[in-house]
Amino acid sequence: MLANTSYTSYAQHANSTITVTNTAELNAALANLGSSGGGTILVDGNGGPYNIFGNGVGDANNPVLIKALDPANQPLVQNIYLLNSSHISMTELHVDSSATNNTVQDLRISNSDHMEFVGNTMTSDANGFLDGSSAITKGADAALIRSSTDIVFSNNTLSDYNQGTTFLDIKGLDFSDNELTGFQGDGFRAGGLQDAVLSNNYMHNFNGSLQSLNHTDFIQIWSTNANLLTTNVQINDNILDTNGQASSQGIFIGNEGTRGTAQGAFYQDIRVFDNVVHTASWHGITVEGTQNAQIYDNAVLLDDQSFGKADPSSGWSQAEPWVMAANSPNALVYGNISGRVTVNGTNDLSAQNQLLDYNDPNTDLYVDNLMANLIWAPSGGAGSPTGGTIGVTSPSTTDPDTDTSVGDLPSTDADTADLGDPQIKSIFSEFISSVTERFSAKSPDTPSGDTQDISLQDLIDMFEQGHVQTVPQDEDEDENDDSLLMEYL
Repeated sequence: MLANTSYTSYAQHANSTITVTNTAELNAALANLGSSGGGTILVDGNGGPYNIFGNGVGDANNPVLIKALDPANQPLVQNIYLLNSSHISMTELHVDSSATNNTVQDLRISNSDHMEFVGNTMTSDANGFLDGSSAITKGADAALIRSSTDIVFSNNTLSDYNQGTTFLDIKGLDFSDNELTGFQGDGFRAGGLQDAVLSNNYMHNFNGSLQSLNHTDFIQIWSTNANLLTTNVQINDNILDTNGQASSQGIFIGNEGTRGTAQGAFYQDIRVFDNVVHTASWHGITVEGTQNAQIYDNAVLLDDQSFGKADPSSGWSQAEPWVMAANSPNALVYGNISGRVTVNGTNDLSAQNQLLDYNDPNTDLYVDNLMANLIWAPSGGAGSPTGGTIGVTSPSTTDPDTDTSVGDLPSTDADTADLGDPQIKSIFSEFISSVTERFSAKSPDTPSGDTQDISLQDLIDMFEQGHVQTVPQDEDEDENDDSLLMEYL
């Protein structure tokens, strides 16, 4: 599927137009147009709030468009539930169930096809790092779309949810050009995907949660209870940035059916490329149990101002993110920028990937010798080579067990780059391309330590001088046992 940033304009949308001001009128119009030639429903932002419900509405001959009467005055929709439906497009809506006692996802679609949710705003009321305390509000869950085909979810803005978007047993998915921020749980989560594209999404500044409550991921795919075998999935050109807030796993593609003695089927043909992952969690990019996996031209970088917390009694900690393909026959992993790369238990593929060192300023692979100012802190501060420790309690004096605001995350005086800024996004894209070109000209037998500096003059001009935090990972960890690092749901 090609990425879409707008809904499909069917000729039948012009057959009839109905303006609505309340839920009853909206659902009556949906049932009517969905069975009598199709048309457009204009939702008045001065009316509502609305709830959209449809069962068995629409088809290829009766497509329905639901949009705002005035795009500058988005109508408030508290809940959407569509099942056994087809060719329904929704745009210019503001979805938010915060004022209700809603216990299900704000958007639900089931057993449907050719459904498009494009150019909408979705908000909830999560207000900080989810630690189980009464001071923190747990946001709603954004969306659950299951047992459906040809789904477009693009160009939407989602903020302050608990769990984000969940897709189960989907054939044909376009998830593109969305912005997700302030989530306490996962951004994108799925099981059983076929023919899916996740492209050009910007996920950043997640509130996060205790890992005892949720294993937070920007993007996660699993196999448990999925009816479809995940096949032909493309994940590209996404920016996943903790930006100094709670750490989150980057792209985690787990296949529980192939672990240990399990005899489940391998995923097929997963491609992960041209992504920027900026976090402080081990799993920067992990692909497990996949035949013909390709992981290439990604930048997986440490955010030394980001920390995580396992449970209420533990301290804040962080880990250097890496790229890993595990139990994945025929995996191709090349052109990546990361502190570490492993493929089926083999470490240090530096002839194919640009490895970074965060610990020794005297090595050619030291991060500041290859790029400038990914993140910086005052000399001697928590972000300097002499401050902080990856994998142990943060140097912050704030007690997160008693201070439950979002500001209780370990803090320093450091600044961070906004990877969502269009200019900076362009620079990172050029940076990855530059590294790729250098690899293509590099002989396969080039010694692992023989590397070339990469010029990022545009980035240097934009940022001040400084250093990336450089603290060694605990060598006592069993780093070669991939199974110890896998996330269980």
